[in-house]
Amino acid sequence: MSLVFLARENLPAWIGRLYQDMAVFAPMTINGVAAFRALGQDEIPDLSRIPASSPKAAVFPQTETLFTFTSRKHADDLSQVDIDLSYHLAEVPRVILGARPCDARGLKLMDPVFGGKVKDPYYLARRERTIIVSQACAMPDRACFCPGTGGGPYDPAGSDLLLLPVADGWLAQGLTEAGEKLLAQDLFTPAGDREPEAQSLKDKAEAYLAQAPDMRGAEQAFENLFKDEAFWDQATAGCVRCRICAYLCPACTCFNITDEESGLKGERIRTWDHCMSYMFTQEASGHNPRMQKAFRMRNRIGHKFCYYPQLHGGTVSCTGCGRCVRACPSGIDIRRIVESMKRKGA
Repeated sequence: MSLVFLARENLPAWIGRLYQDMAVFAPMTINGVAAFRALGQDEIPDLSRIPASSPKAAVFPQTETLFTFTSRKHADDLSQVDIDLSYHLAEVPRVILGARPCDARGLKLMDPVFGGKVKDPYYLARRERTIIVSQACAMPDRACFCPGTGGGPYDPAGSDLLLLPVADGWLAQGLTEAGEKLLAQDLFTPAGDREPEAQSLKDKAEAYLAQAPDMRGAEQAFENLFKDEAFWDQATAGCVRCRICAYLCPACTCFNITDEESGLKGERIRTWDHCMSYMFTQEASGHNPRMQKAFRMRNRIGHKFCYYPQLHGGTVSCTGCGRCVRACPSGIDIRRIVESMKRKGA
């Protein structure tokens, strides 16, 4: 598809037009940290840095009310109770602006989980109304390893529109009908002679990541090491169970559901959860099949690099965004765990 140009000074005007028709989620820098959130009117995102968080909260909020309920007792028979439910399905269209290619791939990895045999109406209501505008990574860092998971810094998969950075703005490439519609504005002009510059930046980014370790094909190695407690103890030794790796991951989907009641009214709430939490697998009987931290790490690695690939044609549930590597307070590096697993379990 042909490329068009968006000048840097025209970005605020374009966002303003998007904001008229839909909610806009984009990275904002607050107290030195760039993170995705819903933009307010006249707010301009920071597209100059790799955001610390992923944009998955736009379609899978960290906390959301699934429905509210009200109980009513019958005056003539107090044993009879009617319950009225009010479901909360999102209807507002939205655009995720400034996602990285790894973020767009993260949403593709979440789709089979929430839209497979068992369909999650809350996720799908947002996902079907969401347009993904990704910005290619012209400057990846040492924590990035997207090629090792099947992606790349300029990977178009999962995006509706891809922005290619150049010195004075972005070249824009519509990848879907929804993405093309966003380009039908006078703010976008012909690309001119900027394509060689964009190609040069792409070549440099891909060369920088050429040595990323291959995180695929670890299913058999994982199964061979499943009962090797010493291996998993060593892999987990530094973990302090802060859960930040899952909360920043663009592909993690674990959640918990609780009912909060006050009198005869209440709400059912869904919140993100984490398989490294001690309580994650505790049963009502009090039994916990994964009491040791090492077993919980084994489950986390197994899900991403064995179970998910076995269910989805070899695709790993990791995008190589590097957020878990950057943020881990103990310096745990998922790349080293998988590389070691593939060597020892071969």
